Amino acid sequence: MASSGKKTKGKQKIEMKLIEKEDDKVVTFSKRRSRIYKKINEITTLCGADILLICFSPSGKPFSFGHPSIESIAGRFLDNNISPSDDNTRHLVENYLKERINNIIQLVIELVVCPATTTKSKL
Repeated sequence: MASSGKKTKGKQKIEMKLIEKEDDKVVTFSKRRSRIYKKINEITTLCGADILLICFSPSGKPFSFGHPSIESIAGRFLDNNISPSDDNTRHLVENYLKERINNIIQLVIELVVCPATTTKSKL
C-alpha cells in the first residue's frame, strides 16, 4: 500500500527578502543575471523591442545589455528622443554578420576543394 503523504515539498514560494551572506548574494546575482539576459534577448527577438539594461553586482561591477547597441539606446534616452534614431547601428551589425557568413562559406569551400592545403588555423 502506497503512502498518501508527499515525498517532497514540491516547488516552494520563496519569501522576497535581502540575502544576508555576501557569498550567497554574489551567487544569486550571477544566476539571475544570466536568466534575465536570456529573457531580454527573447523580448528583443520576438517583439523587436530596443532594450537597455544596466545593473551593478553586489561588488559594484557593472553589467549591461543593449539591443541593437548600448550606445544607440543610451543616446536616445539621454537626448529625450523617443523615436528610434536614424543611426546605422542595425545596418552595421547586419553587414558584419553577412561578412562573417561569407568568410565562413569561403573557408568551407577551400576545405572542400583543397583539404590538404587548408590549415586549421584559418578557422
